[in-house]
Amino acid sequence: MRVLYIGGTGEISSACVAEAAKVGHQVTVFNRGQTSPRLPAGVEQIVGERIDYGASTSLAARNFDVVCQFLAFNAADAAKDIATFKGRCGQFVFVSSASVYSKPIVQLPINENTPIGNQFSRYSEGKLDCEAQYLKAHIADHLPVTIIRPSHTYRHRLPSTIVSGDHLAWRLQNGKPIAVHGDGQSVWTLTHAEDFARAFVSVCGQTKAYGQTVNLTSDIGYTWNHILTTVAQAIGVVPEIQPILSSRLEAAIPELESTLSGDKANSLIFDMTKLKTLVPRWQCEVSLDLGIRSAWAVVAKRLQDGFQPDRELDTKIDELIHQAEREAQT
Repeated sequence: MRVLYIGGTGEISSACVAEAAKVGHQVTVFNRGQTSPRLPAGVEQIVGERIDYGASTSLAARNFDVVCQFLAFNAADAAKDIATFKGRCGQFVFVSSASVYSKPIVQLPINENTPIGNQFSRYSEGKLDCEAQYLKAHIADHLPVTIIRPSHTYRHRLPSTIVSGDHLAWRLQNGKPIAVHGDGQSVWTLTHAEDFARAFVSVCGQTKAYGQTVNLTSDIGYTWNHILTTVAQAIGVVPEIQPILSSRLEAAIPELESTLSGDKANSLIFDMTKLKTLVPRWQCEVSLDLGIRSAWAVVAKRLQDGFQPDRELDTKIDELIHQAEREAQT
């Protein structure tokens, strides 16, 4: 198939581009060309800005069997896509987010009919605005749409909570304790990008997926304590993990509300029935241990190249950990 990726260089999309090329599709990526990894042989790259790709002479006269949109974040982005690709693609696949489900989660596992509307996250609300625009276009026969909802998908970034994966690794390497929200026992779903990509590419071109919203995640959950311990083991250290109430973390660092109350403080397990109806033989093949060790190999290079965390944030984390330690001793 002739497949266009809008993006194609991110944590998820780069793996999808590689998989699409591997199975023999004619792949084009459209992006700014600033952070592109080495593209697979035969992949065409068109450089441009998202704000004007509809006017790009390199795209204006092209038709694609599938367009994969990884970089739409609000209704205006969606409207631009509809105007640009109406009548010019066989399937339009929008990568949304599983964070759109209403929080707190009241029933597991989460399926595509679970209530949506995440009051804690502007990002999630923007993704829902996109979904509404695309589905409206689908119903009007303007664009054959499939919506994909990934959860936490990783490849070259270590899974983490509260701080970035690079910051987490930096603290562990420097012998500093690390924080976990709550008691660390909330259950989280992690999907390696290579596993995601195999399912994603298999959904592309399937007429049965038109007009469908599909969760695409692993169906295995791990506690955050287990995830953080696995990261530490890959780095070669024994972690000192300090639990801290999510409410206290959010009070000290307000921007964490969308990350915690809106996402990671909830236990998330997904029902993959719909995906496995479309791709019956698919299952995750990259184990947590292997995936994290692979990610650590990339993160280690960034640390060697001089990565430094936000010092103000790091100091706040230290203060919160020390406060929790003092309270635990009294």
